[in-house]
Amino acid sequence: MGLWDTAGCERFESMVKVYYRGAKAAIVCYDVSNPETFKRAKFWVREVREVEESCKVYICATKKDILDLGRSAEPDLEIVERYAQGIQSKFFVTSSKTGTNVAELFEEIAKDYILNPENAQSIEDNFITLTESKNSNKPCC
Repeated sequence: MGLWDTAGCERFESMVKVYYRGAKAAIVCYDVSNPETFKRAKFWVREVREVEESCKVYICATKKDILDLGRSAEPDLEIVERYAQGIQSKFFVTSSKTGTNVAELFEEIAKDYILNPENAQSIEDNFITLTESKNSNKPCC
């Protein structure tokens, strides 16, 4: 699994398309306490889908730890959940600070990838390549 963090910066918008060309999954994050970041997340969903129609998008609300302290989500998590369902996406509420739901998010991405019949040949090709390089007397790189 290759990961690229584009940070969503406007100044890199034109360059970012290179990173998600051919992507099978994209995690689009927003700050659960900042409604402007959710608007920006919707922009990134449109961008990814424009380049990679079949890319599976995962909406990720970050900073769950501040919700645990009593702060409300903006927008409300139910609104984001409905949005995610409407774009055939899965929705996670995570915290980088505590690690809550981070492993679950990546496990779901891996599971979805493996279960997708379109990826079966790719998985087999990668497995063969890895096992051949292990058994070979040639250096790997």
